[in-house]
Amino acid sequence: MKNFKFVVFIFLLSVSLFGQVHPDYEWYVSNFNGSDENTGAVDSPLASIQRAVDLIREYYNDRQNWYPFGTFYNGFQHSATIIIKGEIKLDHNVSDVRGMIEIDGERLPPIIIKGVEGYDNIINANGIHRVFYIYNGANVTIANNITITGGGRVNSGGGVYIIDSTLILDGGNIIENAAYGAGRGDGAGVLVGSNAKFFMKSGNISYNEAYNGNSVCWGGGVHVDSGGLFVMIGGEISFNSIRFDYGGGVGVFRGGTFMMIGGIIRENVADMGANNVFTDSNSTFIMTGGIIAENVENTIINGYRIIPETNVLINGIYINQSGIIEGIIAKGYENILNLNFHIENLAE
Repeated sequence: MKNFKFVVFIFLLSVSLFGQVHPDYEWYVSNFNGSDENTGAVDSPLASIQRAVDLIREYYNDRQNWYPFGTFYNGFQHSATIIIKGEIKLDHNVSDVRGMIEIDGERLPPIIIKGVEGYDNIINANGIHRVFYIYNGANVTIANNITITGGGRVNSGGGVYIIDSTLILDGGNIIENAAYGAGRGDGAGVLVGSNAKFFMKSGNISYNEAYNGNSVCWGGGVHVDSGGLFVMIGGEISFNSIRFDYGGGVGVFRGGTFMMIGGIIRENVADMGANNVFTDSNSTFIMTGGIIAENVENTIINGYRIIPETNVLINGIYINQSGIIEGIIAKGYENILNLNFHIENLAE
C-alpha cells in the first residue's frame, strides 16, 4: 500500500509539473527547403532536429532575461517547440553519438516536438542508429502528427532511450524500430532507464521488434528498468514482438514500475510467454484502468504466428483496482524462475 501511494504521489506531482508547459518560441525543421545554415524560423527552416536542439540551447543560454531553468513564471513552465514538416531521415553514419538525436537536459528548457497538420511527419533513423537518446534531466514531449521509426543497430531503445529524464507521448507514434544485440535486445520501441519517467497520454507503440539469441531480451514495445517509471494513461501498445524471451508488449525489471491507468495493450508476442506484459520479482505493476486484451489466435506479428498462451506473467508486486486483464495470468512460475510473488488487491 505504501508503494502504491508513493507512485501515485510521484505521478500526480509529475503531471502537475509537466502538464502546464507554455511554448515561448518555435523552431522549424523541414525536408522540403530546410538547411542547417538557416535560422530555424518558419521561412528559414532547418534540415535536422539535432541542429534545432543545439540552437535552442544557445538561444536560451544567451538571453540574460530568461527565467531560471526549472522554475515557473505566471503559472507556466516555459518551453521551446520544434515543428516538423515532412520526413526527416538519417542518411549518414552517426556511430560517434548515442542516437540520431541526442537531447541533453543540461541548461535546456522543456522541448515539445510536433508535426505540421496535413503532412506525413516522420523522424526516420533509417536503420542506422536509435532515433532519440534523451538524458541528463531533459523534458521532451512528442506531440501529435509525429512518427518515430527506423531505429536500429542498437541493443536497447531502438526508438527512444530515456535516462534520468522525462518523456511524454501525446499523440505521436513509435513504430517499426528494432533492438538487436549480441548481449541484449531490450525495448525496441522505448527503453525507460534509471530515474526516467515515461508518460503515455495517447498515440501508438506498434510493430517494434527486439531480438537476442544469446542472452536476456525483455520488453519488445516498452522496457522499464533500474527504477524507471512508465505511466500509461491512454493510447495503444500493440503488434510488438520479442524473440526468445518474455514481454512482447511491456517488460518491467530491476525496480521498475509500470502504472496502467488507461489505454489498451493487445496483440503483442513473446516467444517464451507473457505476450503482453512481463514483470520480474523486483518490479511493481499497478493497474487502475485500461485493458490488457487476450491475443487473437494465429495473428501474424513481425513474421511470428501467435498461439495464445500466457497473456501476463507477474513475478513482482501486483496491484489491480479496476483494470481488465483477459486470458491467462501467470503468477510466479517459482518452479522455473524461483521468483517471489505478492499480490495486494485494493478492491477487496
